[in-house]
Amino acid sequence: MNHNKKQDSTVQVSKLIAASEKINKAKICSVSGLLEDSCSKRIARAHSISKSASLREIAQRGHVLTGNSGLMALKKNKNKAGLREIGIADASVFTGFCTHHDTQVFVPLETKQFVSSLEQLFLLAYRPVARELYIKNGVKQAQEAAQAPETWSGATVAQILQYEATARFLRASNTQTIQDLAYIKAILDRALVDKGFGCLRHFVIGLSAVPKIMASSIFIPYRDFNGVPLQSPQYGAGRGAYVIVNSVALDKQGYVILSWLPDDDATIAVLIDSLTGLAPREIGDALARFILTMSENVYLSPTWHRSLDADQKTAISDMINETDLSDTLTIWSEGIPLAAMDYTSSASY
Repeated sequence: MNHNKKQDSTVQVSKLIAASEKINKAKICSVSGLLEDSCSKRIARAHSISKSASLREIAQRGHVLTGNSGLMALKKNKNKAGLREIGIADASVFTGFCTHHDTQVFVPLETKQFVSSLEQLFLLAYRPVARELYIKNGVKQAQEAAQAPETWSGATVAQILQYEATARFLRASNTQTIQDLAYIKAILDRALVDKGFGCLRHFVIGLSAVPKIMASSIFIPYRDFNGVPLQSPQYGAGRGAYVIVNSVALDKQGYVILSWLPDDDATIAVLIDSLTGLAPREIGDALARFILTMSENVYLSPTWHRSLDADQKTAISDMINETDLSDTLTIWSEGIPLAAMDYTSSASY
């Protein structure tokens, strides 16, 4: 082995980690200039999943479990895939709202009883869209930093060519995602200003208890709950159908809520039909597998996880660290029971 090249590779990764650390600290307000009231000077450490209503319900000694995805998580855990502990003060946090709007915009959701009003469902969906756009813009900056000549000093021509081939695909993918999310957020921004909260469809699933898996994300579902393809990634060929997923506790009741634009009715209807076509006893585990595989912003109860057997823990680790989201999701239907959430009811809005 050429130890100099190994050292060069380590240096490149370290530089990318340093760039990511800086980018992850970017501070913006996602509603800046939209509303009549001005932003406050301070940017909040906003929780995309409520610390008090949701994360605290599944925490043990103030901590939950999450995946080792991303450069920073891998650095902290010595490049080991799997799960790691994180304090609920840090879980799901992003600096994407000023302190004023982080409080005021979400008052109808966070200070009033949850009654599945269109306004509450809209606000629940708005935050993960803002978060994901914030994250993807950070990824864009990291990709640009990785193109800097000094980042690849000492690398061979073959290494640079291999990197560039991969980087082109990742840049195209991320660029398409940013365009898609910006389109969706623009629609939600207009609705926020005009109070047109009926701009989204919602499918609200009631659970018998607080879910042991909490999540808040927006993504393209490539397969339905039976593993049948729904859509394929076609970067540059137009926007895919996105679904917003929140697995949360509200007033100490458990919910999984799917939200989407009416433009995407045809695709998401197939997804939901594949879920409701399952036996009621299978729906909870199907949702858990779907969330674990597709959501990057997901947190688990340590107490529940500790109660699982080795096969269940391995399956969870595989799902939560899944990377090929378009081709390997048959794991959804593998049938390993997880008992993370139990379905009781559902309603469309």
